[in-house]
Amino acid sequence: MCEQNIRIQHRWVRPLGALFLTAILAACGSGGGGSSGGGGISGGTPAPQPLKGLIAHQKGNLFYIDRTTGKVRAVSGQGLLGAPSVRALAFDRNTNTLYGADFVTNVLLKMNASDGTSIAIGPTPGPIGGLAFDPDTNTLYGTTTELDWLFKFDLTTGQAHGIGPLAASGTINILGLAFDPVSHTLYGTDGDTDTLVRINTSTGAATTVGPLGVSNVQSLTYDPTSATLYGQSLNTGDLLTINTSTGAATAIATPAGVAVGMAFDPNSHTLYGSTFGNDELVTINTATGVVAPRGVMGGIVIEGLAYDEAAQVLYGVDNSLGKLYRISPSTGTPTLIGPIGFDDVRALAFNPATQTLYGLDLATSTLVTINTATGAGTAVGATGVSGIVESLAYNTSDNMLYMVHGINQFLYRVDPATGGATPTTIDTNADVSGLTYDSASGLLYAVNATNDQLISINVDTHNVTSVGPVPIIGIASLAMDNVNHRLYATDRNQLHLYTIDTATMRMAVVGAMGSTLIADIAYDPDDDKLFAATSDPFGGSPAVLLELDRTTGSGTFIGRIGTGFDLVKALAWHSGTKKLYGLESQVDNTDPNNPIELPDRLITIDTTTGVGTVAGSQLTPVIITLGGLSYRPANDSLVTIAQGQYYEIDVGTGTATPKWQIPRAIFNTTIDPTSGQLFGTVNIEAELRRDIVELDLTTGNQTTVVPQSASYFGMLVIP
Repeated sequence: MCEQNIRIQHRWVRPLGALFLTAILAACGSGGGGSSGGGGISGGTPAPQPLKGLIAHQKGNLFYIDRTTGKVRAVSGQGLLGAPSVRALAFDRNTNTLYGADFVTNVLLKMNASDGTSIAIGPTPGPIGGLAFDPDTNTLYGTTTELDWLFKFDLTTGQAHGIGPLAASGTINILGLAFDPVSHTLYGTDGDTDTLVRINTSTGAATTVGPLGVSNVQSLTYDPTSATLYGQSLNTGDLLTINTSTGAATAIATPAGVAVGMAFDPNSHTLYGSTFGNDELVTINTATGVVAPRGVMGGIVIEGLAYDEAAQVLYGVDNSLGKLYRISPSTGTPTLIGPIGFDDVRALAFNPATQTLYGLDLATSTLVTINTATGAGTAVGATGVSGIVESLAYNTSDNMLYMVHGINQFLYRVDPATGGATPTTIDTNADVSGLTYDSASGLLYAVNATNDQLISINVDTHNVTSVGPVPIIGIASLAMDNVNHRLYATDRNQLHLYTIDTATMRMAVVGAMGSTLIADIAYDPDDDKLFAATSDPFGGSPAVLLELDRTTGSGTFIGRIGTGFDLVKALAWHSGTKKLYGLESQVDNTDPNNPIELPDRLITIDTTTGVGTVAGSQLTPVIITLGGLSYRPANDSLVTIAQGQYYEIDVGTGTATPKWQIPRAIFNTTIDPTSGQLFGTVNIEAELRRDIVELDLTTGNQTTVVPQSASYFGMLVIP
């Protein structure tokens, strides 16, 4: 197995750009079930009013939890990131609903089978490898690649509940699930032994049917009409039929692409797949293996961006896939248009007068025009400039295109009619990432990837000026909306769409919280503001402070917390001092694959700039906290849980005073400022649950509030 233990403390999460391939190539899972897309589940719609009550976050998703019913509702949207790695699908034929589970963000999804878009239902217990739906009992089953257990999902509350262990002893690596409604049998594929298994839906116990004869069968689904169990091998790419009596697999076709998740819709006789590498929802012809795309699910790296002012849409290109996308400026949702026909287009620009979309193909050093209806590219001509060029902008004042050479860093003027490029005398002295033209100021904007500064270029005066620091790293593209004077950007790490205020340099995430690296959240009741902090213990991204919209959950990056603050893992607003505090640990990255967390220290964070300041030395006594950070109005102190102890922290000295022993380990704590009670998560190992409990701060007694199986990274009560 990939992981034997429940990790409910602080989860190390790499930036997404590096995470996708690692997650999918791991020797663990994917899934099956059934398919189509339509009815059934409420959820995913942003709250019409600002959030109140118990909220929690997990890997870039914000959830509201009803403490009375236990129902979970997704507050934040998915933005451009979407569902970056859907490795399991299942279909409910009763409501024509296609379900999916994302392996990276750990959320259960309701999918739109016509275009691949989705909304989050609730968090999962971990990365889901397989899904399957029983239409008779309306039960959605799932397995995770971290835990050898069978789960079922409550589609009303969005919660997951453990049924039982898959193996009595040892490990089992379930890659795919499928349910036969005729014989009422749940099947799975074991990646450790490459066998077909039957799974008892009452106990979770798996029984071997027989060897598949094929390795790494990641996806599985059942067609009840023809009584056929389908699968696909990630190694060979073959579409398989599997004998349910012997387990033997037979190759019937080799589709163009590997489906890491499959689901069969018996109502329309359609086989759906979630593909490996390009994150698309597709249909698969079971006779020929022909694959037809339905739409992009997420996870695309937009390297080139351009804005169409008349249509009020953004166009983006993922050069690794060679495809053009339409992107909503209001939600960030991408829509697949089609392949460009040039494999290395890394920059886009748009001429609003002629409604022409241009692109630069790096592989052939060719300027192309791109059909915005089909995505098809047509060569204009060679630029005559070889080497790395990843920027393009259309200047409406002189009707010329501009680009910056990645090696000599000079600005070039490009003839839109011929594609020929001529160097100017402007040395940007910058490793330019993204380029766009602002008609109001007559300036070109770009990002210097060397120091993450937004710069402006005046083509008349030749002045290159630093505008200000960009809060995040890895900006990939820029596009200016010259009607609303709004600067858009995309990045290579978190894969979101942003707007940048060139006056304040704040970056607002379009349609999402904005980072899977969010460590904790805190609420300032004095100014009615919700804050979040990101942390990357692998050192790939700086810690950043965000402000979250209380209605939509969307984030705005305020600024970097600062050099030397490696891991800001807990936040709390102190109403007495009117300051935002954080618990921060430095990380020993001597071994990059095994970061070591050092003892905590208390810091304050400026909510205007995001800059952090050490409030004292290491906490005394030296502790590493696991239970978050909260403000307790009753005694005007900060509180935390560490090493099984409840501590109160003096913000002036950093002294942490132990008050009592906690009977069960409690994590992700928060205090309800109205009742004064502390909430947190406890691990019920015997039943593989993580319950939300209430802790009486006068007696230390714990009471279960919500039994559930999600591993939230942090919780908060907003009065």
